[in-house]
Amino acid sequence: MAKTRRANSEGSIWKRSDGRWVAAVITDNGRRISRYGKTRAEVHAQLQALLREREIGLEVGRSRQTMDDFLA
Repeated sequence: MAKTRRANSEGSIWKRSDGRWVAAVITDNGRRISRYGKTRAEVHAQLQALLREREIGLEVGRSRQTMDDFLA
């Protein structure tokens, strides 16, 4: 399989030395969000979900709602 480079802000996928796969995306504020999985396909799906969240304007990778957001 040929290695291809991704463009800026498309995220990254790589295999760690312990055998797990990592998908990472840099958010608009410069923060890196990483997701881990056992297979490349699994982390690729997670990467696509993170990119979709960013595309529709959600805060990427946020798993908890703050009280301020709840009250608003």
